[in-house]
Amino acid sequence: MGEHTVTSFDDDLEQIDRLIRDMSDLARSMLQASTGALLDGDNALAQRVISDDAVMDAKQRDLDEKSVTLIAKRQPMAQDLRAVIGAIRMASDLERIGDLAKNIAKRVGSVGQHSTPRPLSHSINAMAGMVEEQIEEDTEIADILDTLEAAETFGAPAMIHARLRDGSLREAATQHGVSMLLFEGGESNRFDPYAIEAAFDGVRRVLEHAGVIDGAPGTSTRTFVSRETRWVRASRGGMMRLAVELGEMVERRQVLGGFSDIYGRRNLAVRAPVDGLLIGMNRNPLVNQGDALFHIAERAEGAEPERG
Repeated sequence: MGEHTVTSFDDDLEQIDRLIRDMSDLARSMLQASTGALLDGDNALAQRVISDDAVMDAKQRDLDEKSVTLIAKRQPMAQDLRAVIGAIRMASDLERIGDLAKNIAKRVGSVGQHSTPRPLSHSINAMAGMVEEQIEEDTEIADILDTLEAAETFGAPAMIHARLRDGSLREAATQHGVSMLLFEGGESNRFDPYAIEAAFDGVRRVLEHAGVIDGAPGTSTRTFVSRETRWVRASRGGMMRLAVELGEMVERRQVLGGFSDIYGRRNLAVRAPVDGLLIGMNRNPLVNQGDALFHIAERAEGAEPERG
């Protein structure tokens, strides 16, 4: 989160963030301990998990009280409000994981002090690993919210919540706990002055928001927000004629362009599969079957309409 004029506001948000991370660590510890107790028939370890559940419940109550107090006193808006509400929901999920870990621990005495058969232990460990991954994803939400705030501050014409791609720089950064924004603009093999200026000004706005520099330029650009994008591909080869321009809002079934053979015959319209913003297009007039033609960003649910 960016710094606020009232420093105690930042302190309150930091306390909530710290509680979420403490609950995450405790949930992970309880999960590992309950799984180990069940597999090894360890009653002492099971009792520790049962005791830890009271600590988890206390932390959730503390977080709920702090969150409600912050909302009542500070009346947070936009990004801050989303972060607080998100923390309350995450805390509820983590407390539920603690309850389930406690329930597993309570079953250890019934199972007896015998190791779990190997085929079963493999499946149990696999399921526990899946839950641990979910815990890690939940606690990364705070970092995601910080990245979202930076993206909103950047002020690009379009903001895409993109999935991680295997082998990408974004994936490597995420694996090392580093939040990352990726700016894409212009066309390949060309220097686009508009895209370069947008990137430069956006970086300066983010740096100013982080308190690193002063005097960053403002922006009147309304950002289009999307969570899904689609590529429209060529159903066959031929000559392509474009009917739209990059950055244009398109509607479902709108004609984006048309195919013809080299003699201008057998015309075939290419239509938009969804409403959205045209964020990429192939300007090569000669295309082959399967080539990517148009890249459309769908409007995110709940996003405000784009102004003309």
